[in-house]
Amino acid sequence: MENTSSSPMLRFSLWAVQVLLAAMFLMSGFMKTTMPIETLSAMMPWTGSVPMALVRFIGISELLGGIGVLLPSLLRIKPRLSI
Repeated sequence: MENTSSSPMLRFSLWAVQVLLAAMFLMSGFMKTTMPIETLSAMMPWTGSVPMALVRFIGISELLGGIGVLLPSLLRIKPRLSI
């Protein structure tokens, strides 16, 4: 059941925020999963003091989070999750 009372501007704003949030998650996750730890620790010092497997796990989780922000609406599966 879709809410038809929301304004087009509100819908556009929510989509814009969702796309930006997904882009941030995807970029950060991509960096953490593909870059060498030495290069990554120069940009994010905490990555040099934790196990590499944890950094990769966080990166994969961020990738999945970025995808999960957009998929409900794009696939029309539970679109109420992302308005």
